[in-house]
Amino acid sequence: MKQRPQIYYTQEQKNLMWYRWQAGDSMCEIAKLFDRGHSSVQNILAETAGVRPRRRSRSPRSLSLSEREDI
Repeated sequence: MKQRPQIYYTQEQKNLMWYRWQAGDSMCEIAKLFDRGHSSVQNILAETAGVRPRRRSRSPRSLSLSEREDI
């Protein structure tokens, strides 16, 4: 069996995976969208134990770029 090249999912593709997962689709159904096996989707979802990670945001107490440059 020939091994497929590794795929790096974009943030847009990962968002689609999370949306479909929360809608109740199985990993196999999600993987079919990307023509991959369920294990490639499983790795993305397993990183955070199946819970969608929160959007990253900088703390309001942190310094801005210009303030860091001054220091």
